[in-house]
Amino acid sequence: MNIKVFSFAKSYFSMWKIPTDKIEPEIDTWLLRNPKVKIFEIKHDLNQGIWYSPQLIVTIYYSQTEEKS
Repeated sequence: MNIKVFSFAKSYFSMWKIPTDKIEPEIDTWLLRNPKVKIFEIKHDLNQGIWYSPQLIVTIYYSQTEEKS
């Protein structure tokens, strides 16, 4: 089992909104570059607090599939 982690955040002094418009294209690009993966689970976590800006973490649990000739 392998894990791929994507992290999205803004700087502390910027607007607190996470740039979700960049999440999907980045994950799509990774999937296009890795067509032989079998995804088992996708999780997402939002970390935020008073002392740091919010951060969205997307974790993909996958394995490499093998093609049969």
